[in-house]
Amino acid sequence: MTTAEVLITVSDESLAQIPALVEKLMEIGLTDIQVMAAVGIITGSLEEDKIAEVLQMPGVAQIQRSQTYHLPPSAEDDARE
Repeated sequence: MTTAEVLITVSDESLAQIPALVEKLMEIGLTDIQVMAAVGIITGSLEEDKIAEVLQMPGVAQIQRSQTYHLPPSAEDDARE
């Protein structure tokens, strides 16, 4: 199974239930969890085929795959080699 890094947005009305939501997400298989309760964001790793299931959970407003960007080496990096 392919694993994705995800960013889960909690609905405003569910912010107080973040701890319970995290427990449910762990049961589904979310790992490497980081919670930013003040802004209603939960991040972690999840199998791709579980994303639709998480989106249907009460309290989840949105789920996105995290984006990773790699910048090319700078001229300074090249000069050090």
